[in-house]
Amino acid sequence: MQDQSQRRVMKVSVAAALSALFFLACSSTASLPRYSKAHSPALAVRQLPYPDGWTEIADKTLAPSYELMLVNGDSSAVMVVRELQMDDSTRTALKKENACMAAWISLQLKLAERSDERRITRTPERINGNGIACSYVYDEKGLLRRVIVFHNKRGFFELELLPERLTDNFEQLTKDQFEVLNVLLR
Repeated sequence: MQDQSQRRVMKVSVAAALSALFFLACSSTASLPRYSKAHSPALAVRQLPYPDGWTEIADKTLAPSYELMLVNGDSSAVMVVRELQMDDSTRTALKKENACMAAWISLQLKLAERSDERRITRTPERINGNGIACSYVYDEKGLLRRVIVFHNKRGFFELELLPERLTDNFEQLTKDQFEVLNVLLR
């Protein structure tokens, strides 16, 4: 009797160990970048000199997947910073290239999310000729969205400009976005 109960305990232990190994193997990080679901400490939250008329939204319950969220004074646009999550080998390979490769991946992820509502209006291109940051533009339901993908020593990030309605001042909004990028790259 005791021999059978020892065997049963042994079988249960082996089954539990195999289940744990299976779970760990199946839950490994995917090699392609994905959006962070929760706030990570990758960008230190500190008072930054934002462009005039922009305010930080500090309530993480409104946007838990963003590192930073800014809204302009008339609520016509929002800027968000989101970390692109990826495994170490992908991060290393992308750092050897430049931010434009990560921008292409970011663009493909955006299109995959809502392929019927989004179309590319400008493919990724380097900003100021360096490989630290690249931008692209897509159209979503008639509204232009500009994304700057950049990397720093902490990882790869998207700085996305999201106008909430049609606006004549898209050029000014992109200048403000560039100012925020410069602050984040310091």
